[in-house]
Amino acid sequence: MKIGILNRPDIEELATRPFKEKTALISITDYDDEYAELEFKPEYLFQIKFDDVDNDIFLDLQKQGAHNINLVTPTHYVPQIASALKLAKKNGLAIPIVYNCGGYESVETLKTLQGLIDIYMPDMKYCDDKYALRYSNAPNYFEIAKNAISEMFCQVGKNEFDEAGMMKRGVIVRHMMLPGLLFDSKKIIDYMHEEYGEDVFISIMSQY
Repeated sequence: MKIGILNRPDIEELATRPFKEKTALISITDYDDEYAELEFKPEYLFQIKFDDVDNDIFLDLQKQGAHNINLVTPTHYVPQIASALKLAKKNGLAIPIVYNCGGYESVETLKTLQGLIDIYMPDMKYCDDKYALRYSNAPNYFEIAKNAISEMFCQVGKNEFDEAGMMKRGVIVRHMMLPGLLFDSKKIIDYMHEEYGEDVFISIMSQY
């Protein structure tokens, strides 16, 4: 099986390298049992050497001019990410943190991110649960996603932008229109507008 993992030097040693060296050492290689039990730790995002902020991945990106830190499908690493963000913010991380997720999230988990996330970008895939079960095996999808988005909105509030028009706070809900389910898409858009008006943005995708 092919999987993206870190080659030698091992992760602990890699964390002490400058950011550009770290990215150069990431490759696609054969899966090896040697890596199967590697534990993801906050230090890998916010450096083993906590006093050497130049090597912090988050702060490195900020220094390079990144507009935000985009955490993609991060839910399974929430405890470590939360710890890393607290450390990075204490040491000067100021650009927005984007939580880019599937929307089928636990409110309890989201509450642990209170004060750490600036922009939430969840999916809202289905209104009718029978399609959520058929296509994603996700029971009670709409209720769970609805409650998750409500918690996200409670944390970050209405959309805010900086002088350059870049988003710095808020919620963007993504919805991918599926073939033959236009009526379900309309229900989602109606719900979002009734619940949030213009306070939350909707990104409608039509890749299909």
